[in-house]
Amino acid sequence: MKCSATIQLSLAAAVLAAVSVHVSADANLPPGISSTTKATAATAPATSYSGPRISITAHDGSFVSPDGPSPVISWKTSGKAGGANNNAYDYDLGLDVQVRTANDISALPKSVWGRIATRVGGGTIGGYDLQQGDDEGDGGGGGGGGIGSSIREATWDLSARADVDVRSMPDVQNIDFDLRADCPEKDLSLKIFAAAGQSRQVQLRRIDFSQSFRALQGRMTFNPRFDVPSASSDVILTYNRDDDDDTTVQVYASPQSQKVTIARRVADGHVIAPTITSRGGISVQWRHNYDGNSVVTTLVPKENVNVCWTDGAWTCDIAAPIEGTRIDGMKVSVRRKMEFN
Repeated sequence: MKCSATIQLSLAAAVLAAVSVHVSADANLPPGISSTTKATAATAPATSYSGPRISITAHDGSFVSPDGPSPVISWKTSGKAGGANNNAYDYDLGLDVQVRTANDISALPKSVWGRIATRVGGGTIGGYDLQQGDDEGDGGGGGGGGIGSSIREATWDLSARADVDVRSMPDVQNIDFDLRADCPEKDLSLKIFAAAGQSRQVQLRRIDFSQSFRALQGRMTFNPRFDVPSASSDVILTYNRDDDDDTTVQVYASPQSQKVTIARRVADGHVIAPTITSRGGISVQWRHNYDGNSVVTTLVPKENVNVCWTDGAWTCDIAAPIEGTRIDGMKVSVRRKMEFN
């Protein structure tokens, strides 16, 4: 079956020059094979605006939408605001719009999101000086140990993001929150994911914590995670020896299952990573890096083999289920990223 689609979109706004994006896909797709084509347009670095991103998805030679192709345009802008020299807070704002036939233009937007980030530490919060009067606040005597001294000891990068699904406007049914705190100096990070529904009550979804430290003549990373709705938790331990940059050991553990992965660089650009689970499962991943590109092949015996091939702006994903000695129902996804300056 032959799939051929061509879309040409031109947008003009007061703050944006006219943008023209042309996307075409033409391939012979046998049954069971899916094709995905994506294009991304970005404006010149001189502006703080990014151009639209067009997405078209086809399965078995036909578009998923019954009305034909429905590309999604993503718009993003960023800047700085507040604080000393107007540089205390970084912000990002974005909007996703689905281009399709609609009688009501308000039905086109899919989601709106916003993100704000600042830096805490070094005697400042968001560019504001906290050192003035800190000696008195710490109790004096130069001993430190107070809040001000703790802030100066390390620098924290804080960010908060909210994603709003506007398809149900004016009644917002879901808002997703992503809160993060990273301290590179202490090798420490914290992620909190939450959501608010129609009741407007914020509920925790997941908490991730990560801490790296020196152990066993190497570097150990401890990453516990807790899922609040299911009250389940797991932990990931990653270890690298100082005298062996070619080997990484990772252990995943939860009350239900455990697995160990040992990644070993066997040659320049080639990494083999076998995984063994507590239930007797075995899988092997082979990564080949070349000229900034990569081919990642994952084999799960008697189950499937997956290949992800990235070559420049092109990405090809192949998923092939294994039934006995046969590979049946293979799915292929191809996408390309295009930037316009």
